[in-house]
Amino acid sequence: MILPVRIIVAVAFAAIIQVDSAKAGIVINDPVQGPVVGGTVAKKENWPWVVALLVNGSPVCNATLIAPDAVLTAELCVDRLELGELRVYRDLPGGPDAVGVSEIIVRPQPAGRSRVNVAVLKLSSKLAGPFAILSTGATDPADGILALATVYDLRDRLPATLLQVAVPVGNQARCAQQYQEIGKENICAGFIEGGADACQGSSGGPLSVHNAKGSKYQIGIVAYGRGCAKPDSFGVYARVSFFADWIKSIVPSVKFEDGTAEPTPVGR
Repeated sequence: MILPVRIIVAVAFAAIIQVDSAKAGIVINDPVQGPVVGGTVAKKENWPWVVALLVNGSPVCNATLIAPDAVLTAELCVDRLELGELRVYRDLPGGPDAVGVSEIIVRPQPAGRSRVNVAVLKLSSKLAGPFAILSTGATDPADGILALATVYDLRDRLPATLLQVAVPVGNQARCAQQYQEIGKENICAGFIEGGADACQGSSGGPLSVHNAKGSKYQIGIVAYGRGCAKPDSFGVYARVSFFADWIKSIVPSVKFEDGTAEPTPVGR
């Protein structure tokens, strides 16, 4: 069974993490009823490209604004949905936006090849930037570099709380030992010892790193995981660079990162 994943800050890295929230120090530890095991509240204005997907008014998934009229998300978030029931929601200090979806475009792939795939949603009205910058293969980070997953807490009534979380990029070979289906289209992240994780409600959100100049760019899309906060159980993400050519063909204006990732504190 595919379980939506949200990866959250582990205690071992708390000393180097700068929390970008007035509620600094809040730790959410609710593995049974909630989506987050450890984590902090993020400032929405620091992540203006993170959006939520609403189905008949209820938040169900996360996504990333990559152009004025397009968002990027996980295929599992839009499987069997109808256009009329789907809206894209963003909540910034200037006020919330909620726009309709005019087209759902799922990347074609051979049946049964992978549990991970992506989708682009075309919007019926344009949203203002800034927009997410995406990774190319040359800018994917090395193992151990600290990455951020940033997602709405979809248990909330709107406006939902935005959470930021941090985990190191995992070793691909070790991840493949945990999940037989892992391939080039995946990127894994998490702590070997467990204890920090995210569970249901975070699929479709971005996994990001900083470049050498401190700017954020997206390397992954939250997909699934096994259990919650268990040892030897990475979170699995769609690797954005693997899908870059297809995304560019659908959204020609999308921007890609051309710098180099480096491990930096969270909260910029």
